[in-house]
Amino acid sequence: MHRPAATFWLSVGLSLSYASHVFAEDAAQILGPEAAACETDLGTPAILVHVNGFKDRKGQIRVELYSDKKEDFLAGRQDLLSRNAVFKRIDVPVPPEGPVAICVEAPGAGRYSLVVLHDRNNNGKFNVFNDGVGFPNNPRLGLSKPDVAKATFDVTTNLTTLNITLNYLNGLKPEPVKHPQ
Repeated sequence: MHRPAATFWLSVGLSLSYASHVFAEDAAQILGPEAAACETDLGTPAILVHVNGFKDRKGQIRVELYSDKKEDFLAGRQDLLSRNAVFKRIDVPVPPEGPVAICVEAPGAGRYSLVVLHDRNNNGKFNVFNDGVGFPNNPRLGLSKPDVAKATFDVTTNLTTLNITLNYLNGLKPEPVKHPQ
């Protein structure tokens, strides 16, 4: 059976249009004030953090970047700034739906640690009974912070991508939610 060329190209065009719509819908919008560093290939050391496993879609996401030193990992902001240690904080509202990706520009190539917090009540403080937390390499969590060596990663002069799954307290242990949003 012979189909006219116009029909063929129309069906191909619709298929491509549909496919690009599906891919665009599945792609995460890059969030944060440093999103441009992850959207272009400028040779800038940047970290694209994909966050998964939300318990719900309220509050804010906080990403904090630290050095790979034990004394810096999860230390207080004022302490880190007073010592000129590596520290960066990015807060963004949790989008109501879709994949979540946040861009963090790194100070340079090297080894870093990072934490992602889901501050569900948007108060700027971590509440172990309410909020979610995740780290690079998705280490198994207990009731204390993980060893910094389990939450470090390397940044090159190009884009580094991390996939982090949030953990929420379930009974006596933090774990990923069974049916994330």
